[in-house]
Amino acid sequence: KTKSIDKTSESIIKWTPISDLAGEPIAWLKTQTKREHYSKGNTLFIYLFATVGVVASVIATSTFFIFKRKVATRFSHFAEGINEIASQYQLEGLQSVKFDELELATKLVQKLSENTSMTQLQLKDSMEKFGALYHSSSLGMLIVIEREIVDANHRALELLSYKKSELLEQSLDTLCPTTADECRVDAMYRELQHGRNQFEAQMLDS
Repeated sequence: KTKSIDKTSESIIKWTPISDLAGEPIAWLKTQTKREHYSKGNTLFIYLFATVGVVASVIATSTFFIFKRKVATRFSHFAEGINEIASQYQLEGLQSVKFDELELATKLVQKLSENTSMTQLQLKDSMEKFGALYHSSSLGMLIVIEREIVDANHRALELLSYKKSELLEQSLDTLCPTTADECRVDAMYRELQHGRNQFEAQMLDS
């Protein structure tokens, strides 16, 4: 019988047959060697895997808390910004949405869209009313920017006996000189600064 080898987790046992002069086996020689390198290698791998697991757990936990804190902070600032916008534009109906920032943003966009549509309708209505006044046959209208006449409707030209080219880009003092007390141009601007937009004055025709 040939030699055999038995392996355990702690040692390697080798059985070697011993024969007599006739070649017949008379005994077995047992050689046992401790598997020190194998045991150390197993222990090293166990420590290595344990270390990797602990480090991975620490990194994952740290990343989770850092991510949670940063994201929570950003969403908190995001929600505060949306609430500030809602307060600035006096948007009602957003106070009930407090916990879901995305829902809050959606509500805000909807409110802004509704307000924009209303503003566009109001602007259109104002433009139509302004157009009706500008083309009125009974109401004279002058458009003045920083004391300079930039436009005048047909009725104003008729009342003042001016051609449009003679009035455009002229100072308002052309019609109401500051030396004429009855014109009160400076007083008119002071009244405008105080919020009054209706008062009487005289203008000079050509």
